[in-house]
Amino acid sequence: KKRVGSYGVIIENERVGVVKAQGYDTYFLTGGGIDAGETETESLRREAREEIGCEIEIGEKIGEAIEYFYSNGEKRYVAKECRFYRVNLVGKSDGKGKHELFWITENERDKLHHECYRWIVARELNTKN
Repeated sequence: KKRVGSYGVIIENERVGVVKAQGYDTYFLTGGGIDAGETETESLRREAREEIGCEIEIGEKIGEAIEYFYSNGEKRYVAKECRFYRVNLVGKSDGKGKHELFWITENERDKLHHECYRWIVARELNTKN
């Protein structure tokens, strides 16, 4: 099964903004699946509002990746196609998001749920230095 999504890489003060989904001990980048009729950036704006209750400013597209993994919930393999963008937060959370925004350092990137998240975060943190 193919799953296409847009994800934001939020970097402030050498830290990365991530979310922690209920039932997981790991972190995720803000973003998710692109709904029918949505562009990559429309999807990313919607996901940011839903997940962290924030408006975002979307910068340049910084990468794409495909990661194959076994989804325990779906009981099948998934091809996760990710589109990554640089993102800045615009204002504070309205508190209506499903998840809290956490800040992790480069040393903690192994706590990111997907390998493709670890890859893009490492690359972005290295380009910022």
